[in-house]
Amino acid sequence: MTCIVGVEIDGKVVITGDIQGSGHNTKIVHTQPKVFTNSGMAFGYTTSYRFGQIIEHSIDKGFLPSSDDQVYPWLVKEFVPHCKKVLREGDYDAGGTCLIGIRGQLWRLEDDFAVLRSVIGFDAVGSGQEFALGALSTYMKMQMVSSVDDVVRLSSKVIESVSEHCPSVGRDSTSIVV
Repeated sequence: MTCIVGVEIDGKVVITGDIQGSGHNTKIVHTQPKVFTNSGMAFGYTTSYRFGQIIEHSIDKGFLPSSDDQVYPWLVKEFVPHCKKVLREGDYDAGGTCLIGIRGQLWRLEDDFAVLRSVIGFDAVGSGQEFALGALSTYMKMQMVSSVDDVVRLSSKVIESVSEHCPSVGRDSTSIVV
């Protein structure tokens, strides 16, 4: 279990995730973060480490939509089929949940391969998502962010706060910006 948060700001996307793995009453901090960049996109995953590893190392380079207004149809018609293909080739038959940052837009990939974008400009996935959405909503309404650097700091604080209330979320986190 985990917590991944994403925020759109100034034409960029910040994705932050904890680095703890947990399950069956155990937890461990891992060396490989659950957030990464690949082919000009940012990803932050939950559900399965194998899901994230295949996405991180198997998505083709140079595989991007031609313009900002083409991101949604590209995700549906190009990325999702490609994603399903590389997961099958990696002997992984299930889906997974992740946040994707591309061309300043934050998208959620559901475990059934649906792609969604929130109108509020931020999102969260994982076992701590409800706590994270509440914290992000409060910070955003208080107008505590005005730059990408502010969002990176804020996102790390959100993960830290979530870890105080959700035992399956670790305190330490990693952030990426695309």
